[in-house]
Amino acid sequence: MELARLAEENEEASGEHQLLQLRKVALQVMQMLARYTPRLIGSVWRGNIRRTSDIDIVVYSNESEKVVEHLKACGLVPSKIERVKAVKNGNCISTNHIHLELRIGERVEIVVRSPEAAEEVPRCEIFGDAVKGLTINELADLLDKNPVALFIPRAVASKTSATLHSRLKKNT
Repeated sequence: MELARLAEENEEASGEHQLLQLRKVALQVMQMLARYTPRLIGSVWRGNIRRTSDIDIVVYSNESEKVVEHLKACGLVPSKIERVKAVKNGNCISTNHIHLELRIGERVEIVVRSPEAAEEVPRCEIFGDAVKGLTINELADLLDKNPVALFIPRAVASKTSATLHSRLKKNT
């Protein structure tokens, strides 16, 4: 029984370590993209990562080519660039997605939205709440104060915190 408890604690610590590392990498990439007002979104923002989670960042620009040029100037070469069409809140939107595969193994997906979209707060398709994400300053503050915090709705958190922690453990 003691071995099972120790193994469980080790798996949880490993998942928290992965989340911390992904958030640190996200901060570095976001700092490079500061001129495009980046926000960390997705599972790394939420804290409900899996072993295969990538880092999702949204930036705001009318010229995705400039974002790509800027990334290259920073030494980050996109592995893939794609235009994605989706229906959000009844509107058809098209965004460019820039994929990075970093030397340290992390994968980053940067979604380029128009500057007008910066004021919009989309709803999460999974949890149904507002996808606020984190700015550079908010992420830096989080890394200082509570680096493995979860950002899931309270109602969901109270019902599924055991499930999420179990899932986090299984995927590390």
